[in-house]
Amino acid sequence: QADILVISNGNDGQILFLIPLFRSLYDKRKGAFNGDFMFFSDHLTEESQTRLKEANVPHTLLAEDVVTAWEELLHSQKHALGKVAKPLFIKYAIETMGHEYTTLIYIDPDILIQKPLVDVIEPLASAGSGVFYSAQLNPTLKIRWPKMQLKRTFNNGHLSPEDLNSFSPEINTGFMFGDIPSISSFMDELLEFMTSEPYNMYANADHDVEIPNDWHDQDFFRVFARLGENDQKFSIIPEGIIYHLCNDVYHEFKLVPFTNILKHKSSGEVPHLVHFAGGVWVHYFWLAMYFFGVEGLRQWLERKLRPNIRAMRRFLNKKKNR
Repeated sequence: QADILVISNGNDGQILFLIPLFRSLYDKRKGAFNGDFMFFSDHLTEESQTRLKEANVPHTLLAEDVVTAWEELLHSQKHALGKVAKPLFIKYAIETMGHEYTTLIYIDPDILIQKPLVDVIEPLASAGSGVFYSAQLNPTLKIRWPKMQLKRTFNNGHLSPEDLNSFSPEINTGFMFGDIPSISSFMDELLEFMTSEPYNMYANADHDVEIPNDWHDQDFFRVFARLGENDQKFSIIPEGIIYHLCNDVYHEFKLVPFTNILKHKSSGEVPHLVHFAGGVWVHYFWLAMYFFGVEGLRQWLERKLRPNIRAMRRFLNKKKNR
């Protein structure tokens, strides 16, 4: 595994998740990884840097001139640089460290590893080269927000009806891997698309919307995969290796008793990786407590009480208006 580099990226808000990811990566009962890891960030407070040092998490803070150049290239009024410019972080990792490795794995900070990571990249070993992503359980056009984001381009005439329906999976860009030359070439094409007209306009929201609909990297990828033969430039790993628990998929999973391992309720399957996209880890009490302590308990209680608080507010407003 010495030829494999695992990377992640984020800012202060991701440190809470990153440390459990890092521990699960090297846990002999879980990720069982013995290669190198690096976390890249464009901004970290002194407190966050101290936390990472105490947890022995290797990390790189980008130089100010690099950050400035990236913000000029991909600026979002809503999303942090790490959210919108993930391909730039991946290219930076390749350009600064890639010569030492043959394989790169990107993992979002809010992912936990439950089984040996090396087993996950078996499709790459079989193919010899390539770029590999994973899909969410539901296709794009069955998920409200991704569908709305995709249709921004359709409504503006930047995506044809044929292109709209040419590719159905919702690729989650929170996990990917491949050989370094293939990833480097792929990211070059993806970045050219993200920064070229007319698609670069979608990095920022429409003027007439109540909820800002600025795109991040997955929104760009969603359109990129539907244009030309771009969907032939990457592969999708088999279902069951990783589950992205957003869009209510977390309802299908439960904790194995007396552990912090998630398994599928009906099949009993324990996936290699689970992605707590959208902060859905707060739905699992013991998981929240195990990884995040008092902060986990606070957020779990807040999530549980929120519907009751909303119901009480509605009740009081109705009573007041009578």
